[in-house]
Amino acid sequence: MRVFLAWACLGLFLAGPFNSISNADDSAKRRPHPGNREAREQRQERREEHRQSRERASEDRAVRRQPTPERQERREEREPMRPHPGNREAREQRQERREDREPVRPHQGNREAREQRQERHQEIRHSEHRESRRHMESARERERAVRRDRQNSTVVDHHVTIYRHGHRNRFDERTRYYREVYKHQSHRHRYEPYFRHGFRGGYYFPVRPCRIEVYFGYPLVMWLFADQIDYVYYRNWYGYDYDRYRVDPFPHRRVYYPTMALRNMAIEVSAYPTYKQSLFRAAMINLTQALASQIANAQGRSFTLSENDIVINYQESLRGEAIVVEGFVDRDNIHVAFKALLDLNNPDQTLVYVPLNSFPTDADLFGLRMINQRIQSLGGDPMQYRNLEYEEGFDF
Repeated sequence: MRVFLAWACLGLFLAGPFNSISNADDSAKRRPHPGNREAREQRQERREEHRQSRERASEDRAVRRQPTPERQERREEREPMRPHPGNREAREQRQERREDREPVRPHQGNREAREQRQERHQEIRHSEHRESRRHMESARERERAVRRDRQNSTVVDHHVTIYRHGHRNRFDERTRYYREVYKHQSHRHRYEPYFRHGFRGGYYFPVRPCRIEVYFGYPLVMWLFADQIDYVYYRNWYGYDYDRYRVDPFPHRRVYYPTMALRNMAIEVSAYPTYKQSLFRAAMINLTQALASQIANAQGRSFTLSENDIVINYQESLRGEAIVVEGFVDRDNIHVAFKALLDLNNPDQTLVYVPLNSFPTDADLFGLRMINQRIQSLGGDPMQYRNLEYEEGFDF
């Protein structure tokens, strides 16, 4: 045992110096780690060399940019240069000339005039939007008050049941058809040559269908889609005014496809005074008849509207004096857009425009110009369209 321990101690004593020598050799050969002191010093030296080289280059460029005496003399001999149109002196001179001029009315086509028209129309549009919201809220409160009566609620539910069982399938078929058509975005620019004349056409706007039977509690919605006129319900809605402004059946029931735009228009007008609602009904009849007549003349044959043929997907009220609508008529091989102005003071002055050609002509634009002039006279701008985001619904 003692012999074994002696040999072990001797081995450890002899191995120690050799291990220290090998470790020293390895540390000498090892490359310094990027994070230790030697690597930091090397990086600092390289940065300092790079900074000095940049300073020398900057000094060389500054020396080259300094004008020589000969070049300075040539500059002084030259005539004073006219300031560049984009510098400060030129801008100040132009501003002085503008101030010296007499104030002139901005040209219709320049930027200032466009901005003024846009600001004016934005103010009108926002006020009309608030007014439309106010009318719609008023109509909702009136509808809830009328529906509290059990008899009125029973009448509305009866018409809803008839519509769902007799006409809902037709609505679903047309919805599937329009969804298939609106997969393609090319139709939005079908009337692009007319855009600069204040006509987009119904194909430009999204089609947002709605379950119209849910809103049969509003008299104008029921008038457009219900099979019969329930005089009890209308009398309860209008009160004593009903004897003076009686409601006759709509001769073109359900020819309009139920959209959010049509629904909002009918709900808003339901809050108007009774005589205004009577004028609106007459204007809608004139609009429908004029559309059918113009399409028949363009086709050269008789034309009769059927259910869900007319789509109104844009509407804008002009201070309660008129309503601008745009949409399209789509059935079989007939695909035409239209723009109309419903006059709520004189329904006989309701105007309808249907483009006849792919490109506008002076004769073709006559009806459109008449509508645009009426819109301008009522404080609107035919070249500006309101935002459609607030109309709830879904797009195809």
